[in-house]
Amino acid sequence: MSTVTRENKSLARALPNKLSELIRVSLDDEAAAFKSAQYSIEMDDWHCPGKDYRKDPPYRRDSSSEVCEVCLAGAVMAFSLKCDPQLDIHPDAFSNKTEQKLYALDAVRDGCVSDADAFMKGRRRMEAPVSFSDDEWNNFPIVDYDDDRIRWRRDMRKIAHRLEKVNL
Repeated sequence: MSTVTRENKSLARALPNKLSELIRVSLDDEAAAFKSAQYSIEMDDWHCPGKDYRKDPPYRRDSSSEVCEVCLAGAVMAFSLKCDPQLDIHPDAFSNKTEQKLYALDAVRDGCVSDADAFMKGRRRMEAPVSFSDDEWNNFPIVDYDDDRIRWRRDMRKIAHRLEKVNL
């Protein structure tokens, strides 16, 4: 695993401190990755070049592959944080603050809003804000990305909108 170079850090844009804004940035980055010939969306990988799921486990890295597989947080690493598509990058390659934001995205993409909020704030889970039921706060109903990308994106925007209403 590689770490992020100073050069990449200088090119990277700062990630928002509000979860609702971070979700919107990540959706822009996911759309860019989806359209890019250099990237492929695979929600089980952070930022992994040359991974080939066509082979039986253990999955081998094919250094000749030009495709880097990314999850939602990996798309942020690729586009907002300007990581090289040839680098195998995980959240711990970044500052603690950025690492926690990437983990927040990993949680919220599956509807775990309370976990995402805790990662953003560096603390334990809090009780649900008034605009969320306890069930929604702990497990927001969201379609799986692989089942329906368009509905997943709509669900993610819905979460961002609800968070924005409570200033998160």
